[in-house]
Amino acid sequence: LYQADTWRRRQFLSSVWQLLSENPLALEQADLVLDNMALVFEGSLHTLLAVLDPEVRKVERRARDEKKRRVCTFTFVRADVLRDMEDGDQPNPMAWHQELDASWLETREIEMERAYNGEYDDICTISHRWEEKDHPDASSNQWRKIKHHLKLEENQGITHVWYDYWCLPQGKGLSEAEKADFNRQLKLVNLLYLGSRVLLLVDQSYMERFWCCFEAWLSMQRCGPNGLTPLTDGGGKRYTIVPVDSGRALAHADLAQQSELLVGMWAGCRVDEAKQHLSSDAIKVTNQKDKKTQLAKVDQLNDEVR
Repeated sequence: LYQADTWRRRQFLSSVWQLLSENPLALEQADLVLDNMALVFEGSLHTLLAVLDPEVRKVERRARDEKKRRVCTFTFVRADVLRDMEDGDQPNPMAWHQELDASWLETREIEMERAYNGEYDDICTISHRWEEKDHPDASSNQWRKIKHHLKLEENQGITHVWYDYWCLPQGKGLSEAEKADFNRQLKLVNLLYLGSRVLLLVDQSYMERFWCCFEAWLSMQRCGPNGLTPLTDGGGKRYTIVPVDSGRALAHADLAQQSELLVGMWAGCRVDEAKQHLSSDAIKVTNQKDKKTQLAKVDQLNDEVR
């Protein structure tokens, strides 16, 4: 096994993971397993140790339970907190998830069927581009647009906001359990873009980014017996587009044109067309694996919502 090809080592490791995660006796003898198989695992040993972490197993049990019940628990920021904040208030409204005041955050179970029916109109999900590698909104322009949006009369029914920087564990120093919980939520984040109100914060580079375009397309779809179909086929608009100048000085007309182009590209786009557009090299993504994974999920999602 030590000299076997990478694929065989991965298959072997996968079998051991399953054994250790499902067999209590094997877990009790995990030290013996590690002592005798460390060389086989090579660089993947840390992954095995993560599986043995009680907190990781807790997240995985939660994910399995939620899968059976067809729900997913997400963390949200309370909209009333954001409405009441003024510029300069502390803690910083653009702090990342782990630094936010715990009283700002609430968890909710999102039911798949209700999401597919677009029933979560008390939730506002934010689609945005990250301005910098380590911070989505160094200029605070996005924050000001979010706050203004929440204060509008027609949006007083919004009780919770999902913004990835606030609602998912962030940074390089995450524990294995935090990484597992991040992945648990990310796998089903499409539920939010299909089932809630969506605020699209569009800047000059938004249409070049894979995640932004994918989220925008989902927000312009409805779920039904024919799978994913454009909202233009029968109303029920859930998305709002707000132009954002993220730093480079642009005329308001230019930003408005970006919004029109976004609607023109994605609003009437059906599944096959969306996959073709999203797979284009012109649509950039930081992690190519994300694009491959999400595109593979489009057909699965299209069948799931029927």
